[in-house]
Amino acid sequence: MQTQAAAVRSLVRAEGLSLAFDHGRVRALNGVNMEVHAGEFVALVGPSGCGKSSLLSLIGALDQPSAGALYFESVPYTSIADYSVFRRENIGFVFQSFFLIPTLSAVENILVATVGRRVSRADYKQTALGLLRRLGIENRAGYFPGQLSGGERQRVAIARALINAPRMILADEPTGSLDSVNAAQVLDLIDEVRREQGLTVVMATHDPEVSVRADRVVYLRDGRLDVSRTTHP
Repeated sequence: MQTQAAAVRSLVRAEGLSLAFDHGRVRALNGVNMEVHAGEFVALVGPSGCGKSSLLSLIGALDQPSAGALYFESVPYTSIADYSVFRRENIGFVFQSFFLIPTLSAVENILVATVGRRVSRADYKQTALGLLRRLGIENRAGYFPGQLSGGERQRVAIARALINAPRMILADEPTGSLDSVNAAQVLDLIDEVRREQGLTVVMATHDPEVSVRADRVVYLRDGRLDVSRTTHP
């Protein structure tokens, strides 16, 4: 059993977390035990198909585990009344495939994440433009996704993840579409926001530059934690 001090430090805790498909014949995750502390930057590393994206999906309440339990600040996910509100209030997502709406401009795609929040659209628009400026693409604010490069679309997706000042960012290969200069710019912004807001980051990556910046590296293989390689805070 965890001590009270450890529980206070924990933002997310996974206990025996498993995720299976095809009536249990395919296991994406198998008995994962992991804790993420508030303000921590955790890099999830491992070969393709090892379970990194599945783990992000479960932490982000986008999917339900087949077995095991998840806790957010010691509150079980099963006690959360409305997952959509939970995600909007606490989590920013950066998806591998961007998921931008093609009929909306870059700034409008960012503002989609603010729907349902009680702050004026004008205030959020200024925040969105500020994020685009910090990411070096403010001049693309009115462009549609089809008019943007892959790297520009990725930066719009990162701005969308940050617009609500979330408690935690879950990012799936966020630097995968970026060259080294723009990747460094994105990581610098995430570092800045972490310092300013105490942001927690869990990032799936193959990028060694991400692993170097992380507080801790968690290795996954075949849906399990590779404890022999995982680093500890």
